[in-house]
Amino acid sequence: MKNPVDSMIGKTISHYRILERLGSGGMGVVYKAEDIKLKRAVALKFLSPLLVFDDEVKQRFVYEAQAASALDHPHIATIYEIDDAEDGQMFIAMAYYDGETLKKKIGELRLAAAVDFAIQIAEGLAEAHANGIVHRDIKPANIIITKKGVVKIVDFGLAKLATLTTITRSGMTMGTPAYMSPEQVKGQKADLRTDIWSFGVVLYEMLTAQLPFRGEYEQAISHAIIYEAPIPASKLNREIPAGLERVINKALQKSPENRYASMQALLNDLRQVRPLLAKTQDQPSATVTLETPKEKPVVDKNQIQPQQKVQDLPNLRRPKSPDEKAIKFRYKPIAVASAVVFTAIFVGLWLLPKLNERTESNQPPGQTKTTLSIDTTPDGTTVLLNDNSVGVTPLQLAIELEGKIALRLQKRDYFTLDTSVIITKGRAEKFSFTLKKKETATPPQLADRPKEQMPSMVERAKLYDRYRNEGDVLFRQGKYDEAKQKYQTVLTQKPGDSYAIDQIKACNQKISELAAKQAVTEQNLQIEEEGPPPDFVPYDKEPQIVKRVNPVYPEIARKAGLEGTVWVKIWVGKDGKPQKVVIQKSASEIFDQAAIDAANQYLFTPAMIQNKPVDVWVSIPFHFRLK
Repeated sequence: MKNPVDSMIGKTISHYRILERLGSGGMGVVYKAEDIKLKRAVALKFLSPLLVFDDEVKQRFVYEAQAASALDHPHIATIYEIDDAEDGQMFIAMAYYDGETLKKKIGELRLAAAVDFAIQIAEGLAEAHANGIVHRDIKPANIIITKKGVVKIVDFGLAKLATLTTITRSGMTMGTPAYMSPEQVKGQKADLRTDIWSFGVVLYEMLTAQLPFRGEYEQAISHAIIYEAPIPASKLNREIPAGLERVINKALQKSPENRYASMQALLNDLRQVRPLLAKTQDQPSATVTLETPKEKPVVDKNQIQPQQKVQDLPNLRRPKSPDEKAIKFRYKPIAVASAVVFTAIFVGLWLLPKLNERTESNQPPGQTKTTLSIDTTPDGTTVLLNDNSVGVTPLQLAIELEGKIALRLQKRDYFTLDTSVIITKGRAEKFSFTLKKKETATPPQLADRPKEQMPSMVERAKLYDRYRNEGDVLFRQGKYDEAKQKYQTVLTQKPGDSYAIDQIKACNQKISELAAKQAVTEQNLQIEEEGPPPDFVPYDKEPQIVKRVNPVYPEIARKAGLEGTVWVKIWVGKDGKPQKVVIQKSASEIFDQAAIDAANQYLFTPAMIQNKPVDVWVSIPFHFRLK
């Protein structure tokens, strides 16, 4: 039986004739096709037939087209249209690029070429971020390199507006595991700094041909992303200069606050590094040319013409007079002494730098630099200088840094120590630190069990994996109370487990946030239901709008064709000015902020009771409609 996917080849859908299959992904299949009307090659991305009845997936598929079509940049794939086939299958028509993915080039890129591609990728992402779009799935497979060496970022299937509510299935973490940021792995909100992390992973992989965070299975990769520091890129590729490694390290900071604040800032640093690579990689080797001494010309005395002067002939000497000989004899000692002095000076100036060079070369490495020694209790602590990992303790290294340097010490199950040290160039500096261990009480239900009832190591490992996985699933589903119980059970199998402790803290934070939101909602919606006090008198005068302000239609929403209505509740003070504005009913987060900004500019006549102004809640809708 013929494969139904292959049966698409040769078909004409709308005004596109399908030529060949290019590949497939989680959401659909991509074909190369010919635009019959415009006579050009295009790429058609079809939503998988298995997903056509899933409204949520269809919404994400439509959103991909809306997000990418709102961008116009040479390093972002161009979207032509979105349409439905006769059988109802949705597809996106986009530009076709003759080339290959960056994934196929990993391992064969020279340093300068890799940075050139990285700059183009960063330019495309900076444009997307400037328009409020976060890609969320940056990886080599989603980057095409054309035959002319031009980068094209594709597959905005997971992209979201920076302020738009995420379209994500309950219990699912979207993205490719090896390139996901720590906040994505934890199921937290992803913003533009998530793309910066993924870009750092791609840059690391381009330069070293290895992923910074690896594991045999997804949970191991996630653990590495959250807790482990990658091997310094310069140890895997010694051509990487310090400036480029600083870019990688800053992009791969675990905390989003410690990464680049914007892709533009990262791009600026990359552009500063690129000229240095051209000098180190393209500089020709020095050559020395030795000239052959020229032979003195021989002059035939018989060929000398009468008009030639004797002093013009190189090999002829005229006899010197007695006076000339006396003068020569008188000044000869002076000339000899002068020659000796000048020769000594010349030799001294020539030998001095050579002697210095030799002295430096005979010294052990680092003698001309600052020798830094760091000891910690316990040993094996990772040391970072100015956010760059330099090794583990006990550590002794030669550095060129001086002045105040940021120092970070981190080790699993111990509190991270952030401090700074003062380095004086040329001096040997030694520092010692003691890290404080995270205190975790032994769970009583495990400590109090008789030894004969204690589970074996194998059983404990199985229980640990089981409860941890169940906790992760419940956390992603938003069931934080149940997830917290699972993580607490994990601690009974592995006391002091840092992952479980961090997840319990995350659960507590989520539970607190939900409780706070619920309290605000109940306060706002039930204010009328509390009932009047004994001396309550109805309003003599209802508040009236004095100044109305239309909200600003978000440009990115206009480009994407989004519409909606947002209801806000305004707490009007006794002076008629808004004291507090909250969202009562949201259409989309992209509109919420615009509605809040407009509501804060409203003015009212105050509500009156017994001729006295009072505070009151007022509900107002804001409509966002495309004309």
